[in-house]
This record gives sequence, structure tokens and C-alpha cells, in this order.
Amino acid sequence: MSKSIKTNFLNYLLVNLDTTIKKFEKKHRDAVRKLFAETTFMGLPLEKGFCDIEIYTDIETKYYTDYEPESSFVAMQDEKFAGYLLGCKNPQKHERLQPFISLVPAIKGAYRFLSGKYDEKTKQMIKWFFKEGYQQIPAVPPKAAHFHINLEKECRIQGTGSKLVKSFEFELKQKEIKKCFVQVLYTEMLGAAPFFRKLGYQDYDCKKFTGLKHFFLDEVTLYTLVKEIN
Repeated sequence: MSKSIKTNFLNYLLVNLDTTIKKFEKKHRDAVRKLFAETTFMGLPLEKGFCDIEIYTDIETKYYTDYEPESSFVAMQDEKFAGYLLGCKNPQKHERLQPFISLVPAIKGAYRFLSGKYDEKTKQMIKWFFKEGYQQIPAVPPKAAHFHINLEKECRIQGTGSKLVKSFEFELKQKEIKKCFVQVLYTEMLGAAPFFRKLGYQDYDCKKFTGLKHFFLDEVTLYTLVKEIN
């Protein structure tokens, strides 16, 4: 069997795997955190730029998995974890709780930073954030729902992402929530902005994002994309 035939056959099998979208449950928490850590920087693992995986993952995922788990989904393919959508339908609650959720990890991180427990790349990432990174976060629409989505690499061409997003949007409609946004990193060669535009999300704001300049040759931009939920 030629290489091209093998490739086409493999793609056929992947596309036709049985994909199921399920509500997030506590048992999925470890898989979500693991996938987040493995793909944080536009597909690159978190440890490439930040060695303290536990602290970073707590700050970025804990609200969704622990405080509003009912708004999140997981994708399963033949009973195997394939990806997640961490959603927030209650932006007021997120705005209220996120600073407190981030506080303990931030204190731990500050102690480890000052006591010399971080490697040089992690120190540089922290310095970058407090010097300029916090200014490179684009605006978001007020009081809008939002989500974070991630898929296992082999599942990104099968429509699984669309199924996750549509599942979340369906619940937004049920709750009569009218607006939703997502933030994505993008370069000319890599990033999910075109995918979300095809799903009806429109550019709201964007800023040049310099925190990943050591990993990508192309300029990285952080986009906020918004959709009116009808």
C-alpha cells in the first residue's frame, strides 16, 4: 500500500471515529488540565516557557472546572478523551471569583520566584508579563459569556471543535444569553482565528503579543472574537 493511500485511509478512519460531546464531570478534570499543559503556547507545551505547571494551570482552568463546571463540555472519541470546552455563562461570577482563585497560586509563585526556584525562561516570562504582557490583552465585550477550547492534535480536523462550540452556544440560547467571545493567539501560519470566523465570530479587538516571540518566527497577535447568539 502506497504512502498516500495509507494517509488517506488513516484520515478516513479519523474522520469517522464516533465523537460524542458530553457535559464536563469531575472525573475529566485531570485530562483537561493535562491537555491544557501540553498545548498552552499555540500547541507547544507549557513547560517550554513556564516551568511551574501547577500554578499556571490553576490560574487558567480552576474557575471553569471547580466553580462553574456545569458550563463546560468534553469531547470523547470511542470513549477516549479528545478535547474540552471550558465555558463561562456567568461573567459576573467569573469577574468576582477569578482574582481570589488566582491569589493563592500567585503568592506561591512569588515565593518560588524570590527564593530562586524558577529557571531562567520562567523568570523571563514573569518579568515580561509585569513589564508589558498585561498591556497586551485585548478588550472583551462587557457581561458576555466566553469559553476556552482545546483538542488533541489528531482530532482537530474532524469537526469536533465545531460540535463543542455549538453545544455551548445551544446552552447560551437556552439561557437567553445574547453574546459570546473567545480569545485566540494567531500568526500568519498558525492559529484558530479563521476557524472561529467561519463559525460566525467577528473581530472585536486585537493586540500584538510579544510573549511568544522566542518560539515563533511570525508575529503573534492575540484576538478577541465575538458572536451575537440568536
